[in-house]
Amino acid sequence: RALANPALLERAADGFGIAAAHSANGKAAVAVTSDTGEELLRRVIRLNAAGYTQPAIFNDALITEGFLKLGLPPEDARDYCHTGCVEVTPIGKSGSYVVAPYHNLPQYLLDTLANSPDGEEEAAFLARFEKTVRERVIEENDKINRRMLERSRNGCECMRASCLVHDCLETGRSLDEGGARYNYTEPNFLGFSNTVDSLVTLHELVFSGKMTGKELLAVLGSDYGGEEGEALRLFILNKLPHYGNNEESTDRTARRLSEMLVRCCAGIKNQRGVAPLLPGAFSYLEHARYGAVTGATPDGRHAGYPLASGSSPVQGREKSGPTAAMLSSTEWEHRDFMGGIAVNMKFSPGQMSGENEDRMLAFIRAFLERGGFQLQFNCVSRETLLAAREHPEEYSDLLVRVGGFSAYFCKLSPAMQQEIIDRNEHSF
Repeated sequence: RALANPALLERAADGFGIAAAHSANGKAAVAVTSDTGEELLRRVIRLNAAGYTQPAIFNDALITEGFLKLGLPPEDARDYCHTGCVEVTPIGKSGSYVVAPYHNLPQYLLDTLANSPDGEEEAAFLARFEKTVRERVIEENDKINRRMLERSRNGCECMRASCLVHDCLETGRSLDEGGARYNYTEPNFLGFSNTVDSLVTLHELVFSGKMTGKELLAVLGSDYGGEEGEALRLFILNKLPHYGNNEESTDRTARRLSEMLVRCCAGIKNQRGVAPLLPGAFSYLEHARYGAVTGATPDGRHAGYPLASGSSPVQGREKSGPTAAMLSSTEWEHRDFMGGIAVNMKFSPGQMSGENEDRMLAFIRAFLERGGFQLQFNCVSRETLLAAREHPEEYSDLLVRVGGFSAYFCKLSPAMQQEIIDRNEHSF
């Protein structure tokens, strides 16, 4: 089975005493600083290499800096935890609304393209796209605000939680009444990488004059059907640049998109009077759920296929190795996305152990030094995943990292299984 190497498991768990804790429940994480010892990091690598898919790695310095930038005092900025998957909040002092709500960026882009007038310039299109996103963010934030208001009016919460959070007792206000010291709302943006690649496609094909927006929409409406549609899709996949390959045009587009999302959240208050909204870029299972109802997109993605996971490159598009993928993923400012960022990476078995353990150690250090928010791993081969799908009874304990959490592969939906299979399998 996938975890049939006792020696590797024993080595991974050495000093932890948790060799039998092979469970999808619980979300172990390590907050790493420049002072974190090599021994601890090597144990983190070995646990992931052995198939535990945990712990995830959080950039302690960057997260602390992000909270300080929001005005938190140092003692609160340093005392945080991940509250579920990737989102972080100060411990015992937060009434934050996390992943509130999910936003489908590729759908917003399609909506903008559908309303594009003939001959529209790229700058005008991008301005309309930003306006569309900003309007959706305000609209959905209003819904969250109404939910907050109704909860506070109707006493829908567990009062015991309010007794455990500062400053509820001190002020005599519950969590729903805004009694916590920190009350941020954190919208989450799905399909970040799909949107980057789609914007590059529009730049290369539509705004260069090779085809019109309406012609592209017709192809997307057919889900790249027919010989011409499939030929265009293959051209997009194989001839155009894609985010995740340390390539300047896509990395520049990712920086601009991230800055746009921060602007779209700026100055917007929640019902408790707190601004700005804090954007995030990760996913639970929503990238598959939203992908199922999203049509074909300009990045070559078929209708119904899952969106990219978190802020990671689109499945299978990062073909220049793990270092290039890591460099692209840290080319934009993660500190402004305190709603949480997940970078998922899948490595071939053996690529995180033996002599490659040193390479992985350097890889993690570089990711953190370049300002990466959070990093998480799968270490499993495509062959193993395919075999597990074919013979689930033989792989009931096969764990995979999905978004900010781990799950038993054989219990995932077929669409989610395929999404994980399609993720690029890196090797050094």
